[in-house]
Amino acid sequence: MTPRPNRIRAATCAPSQGPRPRLLVGGLVGLGLLAGAAGAAFAEGSEPVIETHGYSTFGTVELPADFEHLPYVNPDAPKGGEISISTLGTFDSMNSYATLSGTPGALASIGYERILTGVQSEASGSYCLLCSTMEYPESEDWVIFNLRPEATFSDGTPLTAHDIVFSHELLLDQGTPSYAQYVSQIVDGAEALDDHRVKF
Repeated sequence: MTPRPNRIRAATCAPSQGPRPRLLVGGLVGLGLLAGAAGAAFAEGSEPVIETHGYSTFGTVELPADFEHLPYVNPDAPKGGEISISTLGTFDSMNSYATLSGTPGALASIGYERILTGVQSEASGSYCLLCSTMEYPESEDWVIFNLRPEATFSDGTPLTAHDIVFSHELLLDQGTPSYAQYVSQIVDGAEALDDHRVKF
């Protein structure tokens, strides 16, 4: 199977401007965009629109929309404990999106959540995390993420599409230059369609 060109990418999401401190939420996720078991609707120009819970660059995602946990995860695993991680080299920031040389510290992205997330059991599969579903036309010219209404920042403030647009624009303006250069080449823009729908 021939891989599809990666034309659309998900943006990151960070807090919108406001007086309360919030945990930055986000992460660049390659979409490629989406093949898979999905419902079809029709958009402007009668082009079929696919709505799905995940995307695989190669074929279809393995897990159904209603999966309860990843196949390699024990949902009854004990909680708590400690972890020790070592790494070689150095870093210039614990902010993985605003480094001078593009070298963030180990676990620098642990405080971020992604719109989509990859899984260990699939080489190219990504599933909705901050979104519940995504929509895209067969041409893959755009993508809409339908955000989970229960998604919040660490202080309990609801995450909105406006936060994602704010983060996208902030990272293009103030983020690592290589990040901004790459993303600006593949994403024409971001638009909050309402509080829970964002389009790229």
